[in-house]
Amino acid sequence: MEFHEFCIKFCGTNFNMALLDQNDAIISRPHDFETHLRIFICLTHRLSCEMTAHGLGLDITIRPESFWGSVDYPSYIIKISETW
Repeated sequence: MEFHEFCIKFCGTNFNMALLDQNDAIISRPHDFETHLRIFICLTHRLSCEMTAHGLGLDITIRPESFWGSVDYPSYIIKISETW
């Protein structure tokens, strides 16, 4: 199983993107909000609107008991064997 986690890191007016997995981390160079606001908007739009939950690193051994986007507090079923 492959594990990925995307992070947007903030420090003052700077931000950068990090891609983490079980072996290493890839971190972008820092960008300033004042001069690179378009990059930040595109980045957050892409992460929030265009990528799927699995693309963002959702563990494939976990599935919700209800449907994605439910207004109730989510509860999950965790796969511990080959059958659900």
